[in-house]
Amino acid sequence: MKRIDTFIPADDPAHETRLGRWLPPLPPQLVTEYLDAYSSPGDVIWDPFCRGGDVALPAVRQDRRVLISDYNPLTNFLARMAVNPTPARDVHVAYTSLSTSVRHSASLRDHLSQLYATQCSHCHESVVADYLIWQRQDDRLLKKHYECPHCQREYLEPATDADRQRAAAIEPKGFHYWYILERLAPANKRAQATVERLLGLYTSRNLYALVTLLMRIESVVENKAAQDALKEALLYCLLEGSKLAGRRGGNNLRVPAQFRENNVWLCFDDAVARARSAVEARPPARLTDDLPAILARDETLWDYGASARRPDVLIARRTPRQMVQHFPPASIDLILTRPPYPDRAFLSLAYLWTGWLMGAGPAAVLSRLLYQSPFEGWTLVLPALRKTFAAMFQALKPNHALVLLFNTADADYVTSLVMTAVAAGFDLDTLLFQRRAATPQRKPDGEYRLTFLRPAEDKPPSSWQIALTPSHLTTTLQAAAVRAARQGLQERGEPMSDDWLQTAILLQLGDAQEHVLGDLFALADSQAERRIEFDALGFLNEQITLGLRQAVARGVLLTMRNDAVTDASEPIHDLLADAAESPDGDEDKEDAPVPAERLWWLGEPTYKPLPLSERVEQTVYNVLSTSQSTTEAAVSRVVASLYRGLLTPAPNWVPDCLTSYGRCETNGTWSLRLDDDRRLRVREHTELLALLTDLGHRLGFGVWIGRREQKRKLEGGCTLQALLSARERYIAPEALVGGGRHAADVDVLWYDAGCVYCAFEVEWMAQLTTPVLVRGADRYSSRSYIVLPAARVDLVKQRIQEAPLLRQVLANGAWEFIKYERLRAWAAQPEVELDELAPIAGLDPVIESGGVQLALF
Repeated sequence: MKRIDTFIPADDPAHETRLGRWLPPLPPQLVTEYLDAYSSPGDVIWDPFCRGGDVALPAVRQDRRVLISDYNPLTNFLARMAVNPTPARDVHVAYTSLSTSVRHSASLRDHLSQLYATQCSHCHESVVADYLIWQRQDDRLLKKHYECPHCQREYLEPATDADRQRAAAIEPKGFHYWYILERLAPANKRAQATVERLLGLYTSRNLYALVTLLMRIESVVENKAAQDALKEALLYCLLEGSKLAGRRGGNNLRVPAQFRENNVWLCFDDAVARARSAVEARPPARLTDDLPAILARDETLWDYGASARRPDVLIARRTPRQMVQHFPPASIDLILTRPPYPDRAFLSLAYLWTGWLMGAGPAAVLSRLLYQSPFEGWTLVLPALRKTFAAMFQALKPNHALVLLFNTADADYVTSLVMTAVAAGFDLDTLLFQRRAATPQRKPDGEYRLTFLRPAEDKPPSSWQIALTPSHLTTTLQAAAVRAARQGLQERGEPMSDDWLQTAILLQLGDAQEHVLGDLFALADSQAERRIEFDALGFLNEQITLGLRQAVARGVLLTMRNDAVTDASEPIHDLLADAAESPDGDEDKEDAPVPAERLWWLGEPTYKPLPLSERVEQTVYNVLSTSQSTTEAAVSRVVASLYRGLLTPAPNWVPDCLTSYGRCETNGTWSLRLDDDRRLRVREHTELLALLTDLGHRLGFGVWIGRREQKRKLEGGCTLQALLSARERYIAPEALVGGGRHAADVDVLWYDAGCVYCAFEVEWMAQLTTPVLVRGADRYSSRSYIVLPAARVDLVKQRIQEAPLLRQVLANGAWEFIKYERLRAWAAQPEVELDELAPIAGLDPVIESGGVQLALF
């Protein structure tokens, strides 16, 4: 068994599912990587929280035997259709029979299409709208979108009175409404109220079309497998035909202020076409209900046909605790899944769609969950979550892995998973994290990959745990949090956000050598035996927050927000806590700007090693300079292999560096820009130092060249030192800047009367930490400039945007930028004046702004 301790970039996007954003699928390539690392052909893989065929399909391709289970009938249905799809020919025959069936003297296709009939306002021919836009507040039809085959153009135009009359012709609560209400909630007033509220997510026209499709599928299509395939396509229409179609923002049931009414038949036609094309890419797999056959291993070496005859996949509608009742202990080789998250909005939709497709019986299990108390936080969930992990612990073989892959912005969710898994007996092996970009409406969330191992021997409770009290763990937790924060910051070499800091702390607390989380739950158990209320999650968060706050007070750590140093008054989990959105969530809150995030940094940084972003930049350059052509995926792989665990870089760094240093060929490969050849850049660096030396002399300044730079040779063979006078060669640069330790390393200083007037750092990479934050800290009154090529401007802008310390220093006005070509153009003038330096300075200098009148005096 291999170990994955690096954040593997997914080369392929996650495959599309019918439920889109509600159940985000796992990328097949990522699942394959974990299958290869933690299992072997013939092993038994269990996905206890299946969301479709995410795990099953890659596992079957890798010749693994698969168990997939979940309590939700809808996700079980999706999994069954993914693993055992209906043949494309049967789907085509069923679709043809359905679309040509007669409804009101017309084919079903024409009947449903005519619901959206309109008139082209340009050629006045009849057309069919593909979607219409409504105003939620007054339920008014605003616009229509259609493609006119006569004009051969598409239009988005205001709706007419005729369009509004056609939409109003459908009775809001006609036969179709009562049919689906009776199907979902027969003689159950509480369920009827829920269904009525959910049916409000559909316009009368789309509700009629969707119910008509359901009734026709069940009455016209006799082949059960083909009927299921068309119902899977209908499931896509149930989302795309609702008022939530195309909705931005979070996963709640709030209808947008302007919502889209999609043409249901076009959605259904598209879903069937995609289902038919997807069947060809599915691996052959056979379903079975025989659990012993899945778990049994082939003992006869000569029976080469045993593997081919073995059933591949078992799908069960059970919870993990129900499943393990049917397993022999330690019978699973790998558990790979996306852990569940309490999402009442999706649960409501799953209840509606399950009843719609399968009837009230299968939906009843979801209705019981739907009427439970609203989710109030992870503290109340910890006992059930711990029992679930204990069940998985019992099923897994010793020294084998439990892998959790998920995205979230809820810090308490991640903490709860780690706490309860460790409490159930697992060892935290790896916790990999990468941030995903924030949007104007939502906080940045993260992609997490947690790997736990079942140890070879169960851990017996120690006598220390029996006598634990809260005071015993207070100091331990606080010290561990500060220690993890310092180590993480030193390793990355740059400020970290709350989510990264939490990752570092959880890695420290989850370490098998620490025993901290085990002690925490032992304390919770002992308090429960004494009937004393004890919030383990709240206690952990409180101690982490206190420890970090004390570290800030002592100057060990500091926090910053909006380029300003702040205090640590908020608990670490508050900034990223993102409770499940309620169905009645306020849309205006989604449009509110996301507050600036808090960053953590060392009180006394050493900048050794360099910031992670600069190390990644150097790595990308090295890959480009040592290969004639490469792909972005290959470069990302190299970066991922070198920067592991807490050193996982941000996802945009590799593309940004490639854009800055590389040129993209027509076939999508990257190669190094010709002008970024290392030898050319080194020669150019030397020439620019000589140019700055000459400019300083022409302006009447004394000039200092960095001690290490003086030995560089120009093309004529002389060194840079030869450009200095005897007095300039032996001046003490430390005296010029008031005793600065790094004065001798600055590339060029212009000085007069024993004081530095201008300092220049000539760079050809976007690595600004050393020149600005280290060497620049010695100078307070002099003007300082970074001289850089124009090709680095965009990367430097991005680096400044992501680096608050650089932003803070640059905002103070002590530093400016000058592009190579602007410096050369200034030096080429017969006469130079120091005032001419200001217009050429800046990443977007004044001289490059069209229509700007430069100051004459």
